[in-house]
Amino acid sequence: MAIKSGPATVPTAPGSRAARPGGQRLALVIILSAVFMQLLDTTITMVAVPSIQSGLKASYGEVQLVVALYMLAFACVLVTGGRLGDAYGRKKMFLCGMVGFTLASAVCGAAPSAVILIASRVVQGMSSGLMFPQVLGIIQVVFSKAQRTRAITFYGATIGLATILGPVTGGALLEHFWWGSIFIVNLPVIAAALILGRVFLPESRDPAPGRFDGLGGLLSIAVVGLLIWTIIEAPARGWTSR
Repeated sequence: MAIKSGPATVPTAPGSRAARPGGQRLALVIILSAVFMQLLDTTITMVAVPSIQSGLKASYGEVQLVVALYMLAFACVLVTGGRLGDAYGRKKMFLCGMVGFTLASAVCGAAPSAVILIASRVVQGMSSGLMFPQVLGIIQVVFSKAQRTRAITFYGATIGLATILGPVTGGALLEHFWWGSIFIVNLPVIAAALILGRVFLPESRDPAPGRFDGLGGLLSIAVVGLLIWTIIEAPARGWTSR
């Protein structure tokens, strides 16, 4: 059985017919554009800490939360986000994450206070966590077994490139614009990927996902959140601190 999305037909089960090459390339560009921008936001903020602190008259602790809570929210939602994609549709969850990421980026760029910036970064991180696990699922659906190695190679290269270019891009933007530009730069790329993704990405889900365990998802978020928070805070507070 196949699901049609825009002009391309893609498989819903292993061994089904793969999408046409043109549709495959476009789908890969769309999902990797989103991956690039969301990972860029992990490192781009680090070089902007002094500018954010000065511009918002924020304390050092508040600015550290701008960086830390994005990564914390991202990590917390990853497992549950992947499960939601399997149960309700990977394309649907990917696009929902992109919408949340775009809106949160706009609020981050225009934030009038540190509190609003921190809250927006949490939403941005959660949206990234919802988006990110869908990418490999979409690759599994769009590409045949023989083609996946190359697609995953591009995926890995995108992760590495985004990590490296984050500080460089942040420094270039801060040299010519205000600190909010490091978040506003997301908007055109993510908005374009969102529009194209709605038309050209295929929908897929686990054919037998079972019942979604809401309580298990919340417990997963809580456990991962406490673990990551401990790792983030331990260097400053000490590993023996309660």
